[in-house]
Amino acid sequence: MGLKETALTFGVAILFALLVGFGIDAFYESPDYNDYCKRDITAKPLGLNREDLANCPQLDETFIDNCYDDEGMIRYNTDTDGCQTIKECDYCQRDYNTANKLYNRNLLWITAVIGAIALLIGMYAPLTYEPIASGFIFGGVLTIAYGTMRSFSDLSKITRFLILLIELTLLIWLGTKKVLDKPTTKKKK
Repeated sequence: MGLKETALTFGVAILFALLVGFGIDAFYESPDYNDYCKRDITAKPLGLNREDLANCPQLDETFIDNCYDDEGMIRYNTDTDGCQTIKECDYCQRDYNTANKLYNRNLLWITAVIGAIALLIGMYAPLTYEPIASGFIFGGVLTIAYGTMRSFSDLSKITRFLILLIELTLLIWLGTKKVLDKPTTKKKK
């Protein structure tokens, strides 16, 4: 394969993967952190020293521990003396993380299906120009890799291993079927 064909293969692959990524984002947006967590800026009086804060009432440590154990964040109020009191246990980060995990899991399935279709197109479609078929194969691999990497932090070690095993097995199986089904031709000297 010459330089032009190689460039065409990589061009098709990269643009296919970008098209899938941006297409998914256009029609299935990822959760936005700001939809779950609002900035809570509380003005705090300046010039307080350790002795001034020692006169503040004690915070409920049990409430704080329970909030953190439930993946919450403590929000505080600050009074005019500079003392902090507990306002609430805010679960916005936990809710955002839950929504993001669901999104990443769905993204994994979407990219796996689209990537597998691209692999099948590259392997079996009657594309007469080999660099385009190779571009679809490489683009399918990139698309599957994107979805897999995006969801990895949300998966257990065993699930990560199984997904990679399935993906690699699929790729090897398709590649083997394509090579075995392809008639061999020898060049005449």
